Amino acid sequence: MPYIIEKIMLYENEQIKHCDLVVKNNVIYSRDISVRQMKFIRLNMDKHIIIATESVFGNLEQWRREGLEYAKKMVLIGATTIIFPVDVKSEWQLKATFQKAREELVSFPLDYVLAIRIPFSSLNPKLIRLCRLLHIPICVVMMNGQENFRSIMWKEIREAVFPYKLVFIPQCDGKNLIEWNQFMNNEWLSFHDKSLIEATGISKSFLKKIGIYPHKGILRSGGDVTYNVLQESDKEYLLNEDLIYYDKIEYTVFKNNVIRVGKEVVFTKNAGEELVIKVPGFFL
Repeated sequence: MPYIIEKIMLYENEQIKHCDLVVKNNVIYSRDISVRQMKFIRLNMDKHIIIATESVFGNLEQWRREGLEYAKKMVLIGATTIIFPVDVKSEWQLKATFQKAREELVSFPLDYVLAIRIPFSSLNPKLIRLCRLLHIPICVVMMNGQENFRSIMWKEIREAVFPYKLVFIPQCDGKNLIEWNQFMNNEWLSFHDKSLIEATGISKSFLKKIGIYPHKGILRSGGDVTYNVLQESDKEYLLNEDLIYYDKIEYTVFKNNVIRVGKEVVFTKNAGEELVIKVPGFFL
C-alpha cells in the first residue's frame, strides 16, 4: 500500500534538510516533491532525522562462526550492506571459492557485495581479468612488508582491468602504504590510499569509486526504503564527525521492514541479496 513519510529531516551530504518521501511498491517512488494533494496514508515523522544506512567491510569467517548474531552486530553499527572479502590465492580457485561463499551467504539477512582478497604475490593479469569478467569490483591486496612492487606486471594489469575500473585496496601497515600509494598513482589504477578497516562506515566518495553508490548510501527515487532513524535532539551526533551516532539510532528500516528498535534486532526471512556491481566508478 502506498504511503507518505512526511515532515522528516533528512541527513545527506553533511547537512540536514526537510523533505517528504512517497513509498510505493516497497521502493521510494519520489522525494523532494510536494505531497500536499496526495491522498495516501501518511506517516508523520516530525522531530526525527533519517539517514541512509551504512556500508561496511565485513568478515566472512565471523559470519560462519556467529551466524545471525554477527548480522545483528552489523545492524547495531548502522549497516545493512556488507562487503565480504573472499580469500583466494590463485585464479583457478576463484570461481569455486566464490560459489562456496555465495552458498554460505544464502541465509545472510542483509545485502552484501563480494570482493576478492589475495596475497601480493598472487597479483597478476590473468586473475584480474577474471575478476573483471565476473564483475568483482574490489581487490584487497595483503602485504607484509617484504613486497617488491617492481616485480608486478603493472602494464598488463592495467590492460586486464579496462574498462571495468576494479578498485585495489591495501591491507598492510603504514610503511607499505607509502610505497603502495606511489606505485598505484604512477600506474593510473583505481585504488584506495588507506588500509582496509572492518566494521567502519565507508565514505560516499569511496562508495562511488567501488560502484555501490547510488545503489546504496542514498535515499533516492527508485531506491530501497532503507534508512536509520534518530531523534532530532541527537542531531549533533550526525553533524559532528568526531561523535559516533550508532548508539543513538532509534530504529532501522530495511527494505520497508523495521528490523531494529533500540538495541533489539529482528530479521525478516531471506531479506538480503547479493549486489552485483556492473560499473564501478560510474558516478565519479
